[in-house]
Amino acid sequence: MDLQIFSIACFLVITTTGALDDCKETPCQNAGECVPSFRCACLSGWGGEYCNVKQELRHNFEDTLGFENTDDNLKRISAGPQTIPEKGYEGTSHYGKVESGASFELLTNKIANFEIKYCLQFGYFMQGQYTELIVIQENTSDGSETFLWSSESPDVFGTYGWKEFKLSFFGKPQSNLVIKGKSSDDSGLIAIDQIKVHTGNCM
Repeated sequence: MDLQIFSIACFLVITTTGALDDCKETPCQNAGECVPSFRCACLSGWGGEYCNVKQELRHNFEDTLGFENTDDNLKRISAGPQTIPEKGYEGTSHYGKVESGASFELLTNKIANFEIKYCLQFGYFMQGQYTELIVIQENTSDGSETFLWSSESPDVFGTYGWKEFKLSFFGKPQSNLVIKGKSSDDSGLIAIDQIKVHTGNCM
């Protein structure tokens, strides 16, 4: 009976020591933190056993992960021959659209608030003389904003179709990533689709 107890105790000591040694070797990648019993606590945008699997937030108007629409002006459109544009970005069947005289705001507070590199990408379609699309970082503690990007001169007739947007940027603590759009003239519209945010540089 004494021999069995001694064997089990030795086994437990070896297992615990091994877990501590694993954490000393810092196996967690991409700024993940190793916690007791050898488990990696990953930053937003990373997953997997060692925080080595890139994850992304998305909003493609089929499903969404991590984005919040702060008003009802950005409508989900079923693309077809009677819609402008007739197809979503990359030929998808749905997209988001705001009509003339309206504005929208999309934000996420689940990513882009760590001081590492992120990539934001989406497709956009603009028409009208006074349409505008901007991307900012908004500090949630004091309300300050950091400008990241603004659309070029508006495409008055929408003749250029969908455009691709990619931006690499550094996240900031206590910040939301915000996409804003405004269409103020009678013929204006903005469509947006396939929004993605992930860690690392844009390719």
